[in-house]
Amino acid sequence: MRRNFISVALIALAIFAMLIFWGCSDDNDPDTGDGPTEEQLNQLEDIQQSQLDYYTEFENLLAEMDTASAKDSIVAIMSTDASIEWALVTLQGINIQYNFGMRGGLFLDPLRYDVEDSMRGYKGDYGEQEGMAVSGLVVPTSEKTLYLAPAYSQFTNADNYNLYWGKWAFRKVGYDDFVKYTNANCDVERFCYLSDWGIIRISSHGDSWPSETDIQEVYLMTGEVANRTTNTEYFDNIRAGDMPIVLCDGENKYWISPAFFGVYNDLSLNKTVVSLGFCYSFLGGWPTTIIDECGASACLGYDWAVQADKDANWTRDFFDQLCDTTRATPLTIGEWYAAIENTYYSNTFTRWVSIRYAGDDSTALWIPLRITSISPTSGMEDTIVTIRGVGFGDTEAQVMFNDVVATDILVWTDTLIMVAVPAGFAEGAVVIVTVVVDGMGTNGVEFTIATASVMDLLRTMNQVGINFQGSVIRSNGWGWMPGFSISSSNEIDTYLPLLWTGNTVSATGTIEGSDNFDYLVNISITLSPDGQNVLSVTAEKTGTARPGTSATGGNYYKLAFVNIPFSQSSGSLVAYKQETDVQSHTTDIDISSYGSGGDYSLESVDWGYSASARIDFHYYDIGK
Repeated sequence: MRRNFISVALIALAIFAMLIFWGCSDDNDPDTGDGPTEEQLNQLEDIQQSQLDYYTEFENLLAEMDTASAKDSIVAIMSTDASIEWALVTLQGINIQYNFGMRGGLFLDPLRYDVEDSMRGYKGDYGEQEGMAVSGLVVPTSEKTLYLAPAYSQFTNADNYNLYWGKWAFRKVGYDDFVKYTNANCDVERFCYLSDWGIIRISSHGDSWPSETDIQEVYLMTGEVANRTTNTEYFDNIRAGDMPIVLCDGENKYWISPAFFGVYNDLSLNKTVVSLGFCYSFLGGWPTTIIDECGASACLGYDWAVQADKDANWTRDFFDQLCDTTRATPLTIGEWYAAIENTYYSNTFTRWVSIRYAGDDSTALWIPLRITSISPTSGMEDTIVTIRGVGFGDTEAQVMFNDVVATDILVWTDTLIMVAVPAGFAEGAVVIVTVVVDGMGTNGVEFTIATASVMDLLRTMNQVGINFQGSVIRSNGWGWMPGFSISSSNEIDTYLPLLWTGNTVSATGTIEGSDNFDYLVNISITLSPDGQNVLSVTAEKTGTARPGTSATGGNYYKLAFVNIPFSQSSGSLVAYKQETDVQSHTTDIDISSYGSGGDYSLESVDWGYSASARIDFHYYDIGK
C-alpha cells in the first residue's frame, strides 16, 4: 500500500508542476479559440491516469477496511495532491474539483441498480374522464423515437423491459420502434443534435454535485471513455466544468451537464417528450434546461436516486397509458401524473423518492386523427405522396395541400393514404399537408414543391429521336457508319411517340427515309433511378425499299450504347456523348448493319473522328 501511495503522490506533484504552467500562460486562455496545446492535453491525460491510480488504491484499501473508511482514506491522500482544490465523499463515491476548473471523481457506489423480477406495470386509476379537447393537445410531430442507454451493460433487464413495452405502445399510435444506442455507442456526440426525435428516453447514471446534501448540478454519464480526440474537441467544456471526466467501472468516462445538453439541442421543432431515467434527473437544472431552453413539450425525471425497477415501472406505465387508443380522447401527461402513485419510500435512503414532470400539462402522445409521416417530403405536381398516420377511417375523405383539395387519391385506409400532389403551386413553395375527416383536421406536415428534375422534365416529353454519326472499323475495313437517325432539326415529324413503363421508355413507329427506304423503328431506353442518366439504349430500324423508287432489297441498322448524361438544349432534353478515347469506349457501342453495300458488323468505334451519339427528347404539340 505504501508503494501505491508514493506513486499517486509523485503523479500529483508532476501534475501540479504542469498546472502552474497551464494556469500562468497567456497562450492557454480557453477563450482564444486556438484549441488546447499538446502540453494541456498531456496534462489532462495525466489527471485521468491519476484517477485510475486512486481507484486502484481504493480497491487495495477495501481488503483492509470497509467502503466508507476506504473513501475517507482516499480523500485524505487527495488532500496532499496539489492539483486538487477539494475532494468530497458522497453517497456514490468521491467528487473532485481540480484547481484549473476541471471536475472529476470516482463513481464507486451506483445507487441505481438493476432488478430481475420486481418490474411490474403500475395500475393507476385513470378513470373514464372525457379528457382535454383534441384541439388543445400538444403532441410530438416526429414519429421517430430514441433510446440512449450508456449503462446498458448494468441495466440490461430494465432497459430491455422498457424497449419491449415501448415498442408495443408506440405501434398503436404510429411511432417508430425505439432506435437504440447502448454503452460505448452513446458517445458525447450522441447527446447532441437531437431535434429530429419525437420521443427521447435516456437511461444512465446521474451524479449529484458537489454532493447529495447540496445539489447544485447533476451530471449525466455518457458511454464514451475519455480519449484525446474528444478531449481536444471539447477541451473548453471540460475545463469549464460542463463535462466532467469521472471514473466508473474502472474507466474514465465523460459526463455532461444540463448546460452542455442545452447548447446542442433544440427540442421545440418536434415538441419532443423526454424521459430521464437516471438519479437526480429532476434536479440540477435538467427540467429547466430541457423545457425552457431546449423547448421540449414535457420532461420526466426523479427528485432523488431512483431504483432501476421503479424507473422501469413508471416508464412502461407512462408509454402504455399515453398510447392507449381505446380511450375516447388521449390521456395527457397531467392526467396520467394525477392518477399514479408518484412516490415510493426508499429504505436505503430513509426518504421518499418521487417521479416528477415539467412542461405542458396537455402533452399527449396521440390524437384521434394524426399524420405520423409523409414520403417523399418534396416533389412536383402529380408526385405520389404516401401519408401514414392513424384515424383516417376506411371511407375516402379529403387531403389538403394548404387550402387546395387533392383530387387524385389512389389509396385510402385507416393508416395509409396515397395521393398525387395537386397543381397550382410555385416551385420552392412549402405547403402544409393535412387530412380532414368529418370536419376534423390532422396536424399539418410540411411538403416542399420541388424544382423540376431531369426525370420530371422527361415525363413531360412525348417524343424521342436518336442520331449517331461516326466512322467505324468494319469487318471489311474502315468505313463511315451510315447515319443512324430518326430525327433531324428540320423534320419534327420523324420523332416517335414515347411509352413510359417505370424508368424504361420505348418508342415504335415507321418513318420515311431520304434514301427511298421506309423504316420500322423500335427503341428501348432505360434510365437511372434518379433520371439523371441514360443507362442503356437499344435502337433498331429495318428498311424496306419504297415501291416506285430506285431502291431495292432491304437494310437493317442496330445501335446500342450506355451511360450518357443529360443536358438541356432549346427546350428539349438531350443525352449526348462525344469521345476521343478509342480503347475505353469500344464496349459502349454496338452497331451492326446490312444492306445493298454488303453485310458488316462493328468491331470498334473510331471516336478519334469526333463520333457522337445523341438522344433527343422533345415535347411536340400535335395540334399545332
